[in-house]
Amino acid sequence: GVSPTVWLNNARVKYAQRLLETTTLSFEHIAVRSGLGSATNFRQRFRNRVGTSPREYKKAFCHSPKDRPMAIKLVYLKLQNFSTNKAL
Repeated sequence: GVSPTVWLNNARVKYAQRLLETTTLSFEHIAVRSGLGSATNFRQRFRNRVGTSPREYKKAFCHSPKDRPMAIKLVYLKLQNFSTNKAL
């Protein structure tokens, strides 16, 4: 199992992911709304949990069709590499 603190922080990051995917809120607003406090804390916890920055993750869900394929590929590759490194 995981500690309550780890579980809570993971849930906060997952909620922040949904907000990045579905809203145009600023990173500061997402940090507050997800319970991560500051944008700095949000970026740090997000990168540690997801393996990429919130900005790069957001690009994968942007509304501009010309930017979407490369951003999705970049996030996919980073997540794949992150997962491999965490397993070692």
